[in-house]
Amino acid sequence: MKIFIDPGHGGSDPGAVGMNGTRESDVALKTGTELKNLLKSCGFAVRMSRETDIDVSLTGRTELANKFGADIFVSIHCNGFTNPTACGSEVYSFPGNAEAKRLSEILLWHICNGLGTNSRGVKKENFAVLRMSKMPAVLVETAFITNPDEEKMMSEADFFKKAACAMAKGICEYCGINADFPAEVKEHWAKTYLDSLIRKGYIESPNLWERFEETPTIAMILALADKITGQ
Repeated sequence: MKIFIDPGHGGSDPGAVGMNGTRESDVALKTGTELKNLLKSCGFAVRMSRETDIDVSLTGRTELANKFGADIFVSIHCNGFTNPTACGSEVYSFPGNAEAKRLSEILLWHICNGLGTNSRGVKKENFAVLRMSKMPAVLVETAFITNPDEEKMMSEADFFKKAACAMAKGICEYCGINADFPAEVKEHWAKTYLDSLIRKGYIESPNLWERFEETPTIAMILALADKITGQ
């Protein structure tokens, strides 16, 4: 599987800028770099639209992805708004693209779960990078850089790993891959399946996985049952 990562903005275009000077282009690049490393560790072939702070046109981004023959296109951004109370995460897909919509739904759930942000939902938009990509393409708005709390979150060292890990897990779920993440972001094997059960409405409390080391637990049994029935 080939994944194309597009860190938004860059070079002369910093994107949205927070009250404390945090630049969207920097957050997107750091998150994208972490995501690239995680996906490569899972066996994916990965290419990025930019790996430094440079200008890349919208057409250039999609041309690179199309030439690469990517199976998935993920554009990473931070939201911005004039009202500093606006907050949360959202994911966009091109209208009418069912696969991109499914990928958006999976990614959004993992991002909100991983970052603890509010879900603003999956949305449709005629963005150039979504329209011109030949593969399922999504545009991720991780959080609001213009929200003081979420900008502060983006300044924390582990934000980029958390955001990247959430997206990596979503991509793996979409591709039907049970990936083994590096130690610093690796979670109990059953958490992915419990996340799925919660999203499907079978489990209401996410606290079930706090007792994984007990043998056996209800959480482990439910996760194992979901793993078996899903194969």
